Amino acid sequence: MLGKIGIQSVKDFFYFLLITFIFLFVCLMLFGATYEVVTGELFYRPYFFPRIRSNVQFPYFLKLSVFLMYFGALIIFVMGIAGALHKDKNLEKTLREDKLISVIIPAHNEESVIKNILFDLKEQNYDNFEVFIIAHNCSDKTIKRAREIEDDRFRAVEYNSRRSGKGLALNRGLTEAKGEIIIHFDADNRIKDPDFISKAMAYFEDWEVDAIQTRLDVTNQKESFLVTLQKLEFNIFALISLAGREKLGLPCILAGTGTALRRLTVEEMGRWENSLVEDFQLFNRMSLAGKKIVFADNLTVYDEKPTSWVTLLKQRSRWFKGHLKVAWKNLHNYGNLIDYFYRLLPFSVMVWWISIMIYIFYFITGQYSVWDIGNELWLAWTISFQLMLIILLWKIGGIKKVVYFVPQVFFSFHWMITCLLSFKVKSWSHTAHKGNDLTKEGDYR
Repeated sequence: MLGKIGIQSVKDFFYFLLITFIFLFVCLMLFGATYEVVTGELFYRPYFFPRIRSNVQFPYFLKLSVFLMYFGALIIFVMGIAGALHKDKNLEKTLREDKLISVIIPAHNEESVIKNILFDLKEQNYDNFEVFIIAHNCSDKTIKRAREIEDDRFRAVEYNSRRSGKGLALNRGLTEAKGEIIIHFDADNRIKDPDFISKAMAYFEDWEVDAIQTRLDVTNQKESFLVTLQKLEFNIFALISLAGREKLGLPCILAGTGTALRRLTVEEMGRWENSLVEDFQLFNRMSLAGKKIVFADNLTVYDEKPTSWVTLLKQRSRWFKGHLKVAWKNLHNYGNLIDYFYRLLPFSVMVWWISIMIYIFYFITGQYSVWDIGNELWLAWTISFQLMLIILLWKIGGIKKVVYFVPQVFFSFHWMITCLLSFKVKSWSHTAHKGNDLTKEGDYR
């Protein structure tokens, strides 16, 4: 039973309790603000610690924290509303096969899943493509498993290096590739649509398009409720960061897999950097250079999601740290307002912790803040943001998805823990895949 909510160890249980505490703490704050607005009375009085007294205040820290939090949330809100208004293009597949497509699949110890994506690629109706499986620093049978698939278009490359990182494997694949268009998948991906490549190529008939990003979905939803929440989160991500950005005339985010790019563009951007988030790093450079990245809303790539809190938080703390590094490195690169503050989103989470610590300090030292944003504004903004989330859930699947509103809000607080864990991240780390029966059977529901 506990496994269904991602608890498979004592550490999982600890993380779950911590997220629950933060969720309940914020709910209490929301209740207190509502009480004060409705009754006009104070919800609490800071006199529980009479022996501790201080007159030290941090109004400027609070102002900066609130500004970053609210502006970051405003960016998400604007993209979310735009995503709700987005209409799918449903572009038809191309009938031409004049372009050679190079598919690159970085793989590190993926013996349990590598054959699945290769079987899917064999079923593609577009024939003019080549596949490079880059077995990077593998100590298992990834190479052997990949070479068991007989197809002259497939080539498994054993690649060993002192450093690890997906960017290195992608660049190694690029040196082997001869195609005009580069598509890259993760080793655990599945492709349900046999016309996937044909439909992807239709976007590149527009010479202004530099790259496309597909939808992302999951293969192992039935394994746990935690995976279901990740599936919904990625659906929301698609509406906000893909559909919403496209509606606003901005380039879509590159999501790390299910991405197709013009080779010339990748070369112009200096290839992939071997960073914690090579996808976001490349997106950032393309965005600043004014490149056009389109949301391929008629294409979906499926992958295996973490089934435990430990694995999930480890993976996402790497994402968080990588995003933070990109933001810090590009503080001087403006671009446009939305992209600039989108890059700063990790700082919004960090200053949330700072603001909470300041208010707790005021509470235990018997103080009221000399500066406060006001309950009315905070309530109005919080309610508006949650209504936006409900609208997106409705767009995804009507009332059947709206019922997941509270669990999805609860799940979103894992990013607070991710923020703290990101300080421990030193280098790229691999997320292991089980290659369970669901994945092997290709259950995409």
